[in-house]
Amino acid sequence: METTTKTSKVDELGSDETRAISPEEYRRVLSGLKLAGLSLTHCEAQADRLAAEQAFAQPNSVPVHITGEVSFETTEKAVIVNQTYKITGKQGRRRVFALSATYAVAFQSTEPFTEQFFKVFKDRTLPTFTWPYLRELVSSMTSRMGLPELVLSIWFRPTAD
Repeated sequence: METTTKTSKVDELGSDETRAISPEEYRRVLSGLKLAGLSLTHCEAQADRLAAEQAFAQPNSVPVHITGEVSFETTEKAVIVNQTYKITGKQGRRRVFALSATYAVAFQSTEPFTEQFFKVFKDRTLPTFTWPYLRELVSSMTSRMGLPELVLSIWFRPTAD
C-alpha cells in the first residue's frame, strides 16, 4: 500500500508555484468526497495556576493566540487530513495556558485529492469539520483546568506558527 504525505502551514495558500484549481474543478473534487471518520488523535493542555489567578482577575485580560497546521496522507482507499491547532493565552511574556489538539479527518474520494485541491480545502472546507470539535474541547478543557471557560468564536481562520 502506497502512502503519500503532504504538510502545509495554513498561511502558505498560493505559495507553491503549481497552478491554482478552478472553482469548477474544486466543486467537482469536493462533491466526490465522503466523510469516513473524524477523531481526536492528540491532545495536550497546560496551565500556570499562579499566572492564571493574576491574569483572570480582570475580564478579557488574556489575549488568545491560535495557530494551525494541516497535512494530508493519501492511500489507495482513503485520504486522511490531519488538522493541528495550538491555542495559547499569555499575559505579557508569561504563558497562562496552552492547548494543542490534532484531529484526523478521513475521507473516501472518487476524485484525485491533489495539492491544488488541498490548498483551498484546508482553509475553506476543513475548518467546517474540525472547528466545532475544537470549540467544545477548548471550552471543556479550560474549565477543567480551573480557568474561566473560554468560548471560541463561531468561525476562525488560523495563522501559521
